[in-house]
Amino acid sequence: MRPMKTSSVVKGSGGAAAGAALVLSLTACPNGNIVRPEDPSYADAVGGQSTPVIEGHGEPLVVDWRPDHRGDLEVAMREGVAVVSYTKEGMRLLKGCHANGKYGFLGMTLKEQVISLEDENEIRANLPLSGVGIAGKLGGELRQGTVLNIAMALVGKHRTTNQEVPRDALEGRCDGATHFVSGATVGAFVLKTAARGEASTAAEVFSVGASAETSSAKNVMNKDGDIASCRKASPDEASPPDGCTALIRLELESIAPVAAKTHTPAGKTSWAPNPCPAGMVLSAGKCAVPSAQRPHQCDPGDVADCSAQCDRGQPESCVNLGFAHERGQGAPKDLPRASQLYAKACELGSALGCHNAGYLLNEGEGMTHDPAKAVGLFEKACLGGEARGCNSLGAALFVGSGIPQDPARAGKLFQRACSGGEPAGCTNLGTLLLTGTLGDRNPLLATSLFERACQGRDLSGCTSLASAFESGSGVQADLGRAANLYESSCESGYAYACYSLSVLATLGKGTAKDPSRARSLLERACQAKEVMACATLRVVHGQQVSVDPREVELYRATYEKTCNAGDPVDCTNLGILLSATG
Repeated sequence: MRPMKTSSVVKGSGGAAAGAALVLSLTACPNGNIVRPEDPSYADAVGGQSTPVIEGHGEPLVVDWRPDHRGDLEVAMREGVAVVSYTKEGMRLLKGCHANGKYGFLGMTLKEQVISLEDENEIRANLPLSGVGIAGKLGGELRQGTVLNIAMALVGKHRTTNQEVPRDALEGRCDGATHFVSGATVGAFVLKTAARGEASTAAEVFSVGASAETSSAKNVMNKDGDIASCRKASPDEASPPDGCTALIRLELESIAPVAAKTHTPAGKTSWAPNPCPAGMVLSAGKCAVPSAQRPHQCDPGDVADCSAQCDRGQPESCVNLGFAHERGQGAPKDLPRASQLYAKACELGSALGCHNAGYLLNEGEGMTHDPAKAVGLFEKACLGGEARGCNSLGAALFVGSGIPQDPARAGKLFQRACSGGEPAGCTNLGTLLLTGTLGDRNPLLATSLFERACQGRDLSGCTSLASAFESGSGVQADLGRAANLYESSCESGYAYACYSLSVLATLGKGTAKDPSRARSLLERACQAKEVMACATLRVVHGQQVSVDPREVELYRATYEKTCNAGDPVDCTNLGILLSATG
């Protein structure tokens, strides 16, 4: 198993009476997912209108779903990774279809907001289950100034580490599958009609939703949860409080045609994708046609629009502009400018902006590093629901960078990161459990965490999972599977996996015995500064290569723990290291 280094602890490594019954009646069909009249088609039946389709990443609202359908989704998310069909006829849950994986929960600081859907296009785009029907029912009222308000209290997200689900990984009855559910925001909500321009806070809308006496209460179309319960939530809790568990918004990713043979290592910083259908932008919490009257989130790569929208105070546009400057993609590479833009995004409320700003302060090449300030930004990102922020804060605590060293608290933050869908958090927590850093060793739980990390394409996690299969640590030994995992991670650029594969190729275990290939893999890994590969070339092959004593010391500390616990692979690794420097 590769030790957890500061570079591998990933630091960065979504009529009143008729209206009230509308949500219940629109989805009352035997398959429980979407209105599908036999003849004519659903789109034809509502005047030829259809749901705008999102091909890739999407973040539709599900506040229009009936309670039993929402229950079906909750069950599907407990049984595996949920799968949906998203077409011009709407979105429906495929109850008999799933992919392997699981969801965790990451709490965040309470967010209260009201979103107003102002016309038929916005309703269809943001409510893809029954938006076409709702828009048809409210068409005349919408033209006379009625809007559809959604008050929300958000306390956290259910997330899976799965970054990709190929079609051949689907299990069950999956005809029509287009997307998998990568996450879901939870809390409480009220869906109601209102007059355009009617000022109201989330608390005011919730108070109407709680009353059955006022005339305004008759305009409530759907509701779930209690804002008072949500206000008791803590970001540190492992689950949302009772009364604040309603699914509100999904995060969707498209089903991949085939599994990728290699994976690009995850970047430490990231951008904010456009979650809307073509021709629409995210503005004021909803997908809408671009308007000069209100700022919107720019498309990544559209530097001119990102600059304009950032100037107007749209936080994720500042993130995307900062990313362009950080990577030199469509804009001059300028890390100080990127850092300024990320910091601005953070100040405007972007948790992703906080994390990116912290990462550059901690790691940015050519920048003045400020680990203590980075820690504050990572904590703000974590509290804002950005799982990478939790992982980066855990990394700082583990190594004592900008904050006193605290492995126990680091472990809790790695757990939060993993539960929030950050694969590197699973890898880091698994490493602490495997080495006994947090108490008694737990190889079984560690291996399950490495598997979750590998489902998220974390190369370190995949390599640690391969090591478990090689040694039989927490799992039945399987050298063939170990070799396949090592090879995939090696081809994706992870040097330690190349070293581990070279060992199997030398011995002919799990793969064909091939000394020439083994030597080539060692040299490849050593060129990438992997200390075990360089030590092996020096000790076994007599090749005069340098071995960094600081790296040796880091590896030695980990290998002594795992070797003493009975891991034969790491005992061999320890012997090679000591010989290389002895």
